Amino acid sequence: MIGDRLKMLRKEKGLTMKEIGEIIGVSDAAWTKYEKNRAEPSIESLIKIADYFQVSLDFLLGRTNIREPQFVEEANIQSEFLKEFEWSKIGDPSQMYFLVENLSTSIRKYNEHKVTELELQLLLKTISDVVLYFNTLAELKEKYKSITKEVLTEHRKTLSQIIEDLNNILEEAYKDILDGKK
Repeated sequence: MIGDRLKMLRKEKGLTMKEIGEIIGVSDAAWTKYEKNRAEPSIESLIKIADYFQVSLDFLLGRTNIREPQFVEEANIQSEFLKEFEWSKIGDPSQMYFLVENLSTSIRKYNEHKVTELELQLLLKTISDVVLYFNTLAELKEKYKSITKEVLTEHRKTLSQIIEDLNNILEEAYKDILDGKK
């Protein structure tokens, strides 16, 4: 498997086995063995290869088809988060999967140019504000055992910000219409 990946990456860059061997610091004979799966690169060589081709080690080893190291890391973090949520045994975990799926859809819509970066950023800010609000309320609940002026003030402040963010998303989504362009 690794040999196929190495050969594919080398050919994508238009390099000979000798050229890539020099770049990585191995002989062309060693590289030939790697590509034919007769030998495996050392960990040090794997890291150099991954860095040179800007792919993740998991991609090189065939553990994922995601090339970009940051996306592999994000996927791993997301997977761990969802596992923790399931292990917590609170409520219906499908709600968390639903949220993650919808966030992924929003990012896909951005990548397909169906929403603007500003719209997506406003959405992410709004979600972040709601999560921070939830955590702040939990802290206030610990500090004050009943609803107090501080709790209500925090609620009004956060609610106002969330409504403003939602209005900004709406205005951004329909700005062409509001500007009289459509």
